[in-house]
Amino acid sequence: AYTDAAGRISDESNRNIKSGLISGMTFTAGVYKWDSDVMFSSDITIKGSSSDHFIFQVTGNLIAGSGTKVLLKNTLGVGLGDTPKAANIVWQVAGY
Repeated sequence: AYTDAAGRISDESNRNIKSGLISGMTFTAGVYKWDSDVMFSSDITIKGSSSDHFIFQVTGNLIAGSGTKVLLKNTLGVGLGDTPKAANIVWQVAGY
């Protein structure tokens, strides 16, 4: 999955979002790329269905604050029903 994710190309609109400071953000299906570290000090949300795929490419480090969570929510924004599958979420991180 790591090698496959590394070869995916993101839309220009999904590159270097918020310069890697993604606290509180919600992500929908797609490929996201940062040419820097990515940090979050509050929860982030991955929103979609069980058939959606999410790829996060980070050339730097991925830094999550203590106690933060990655929340999985369906297209209605709740954590019940047809939520994204963890198996369809790939973090391709070059750093640590």
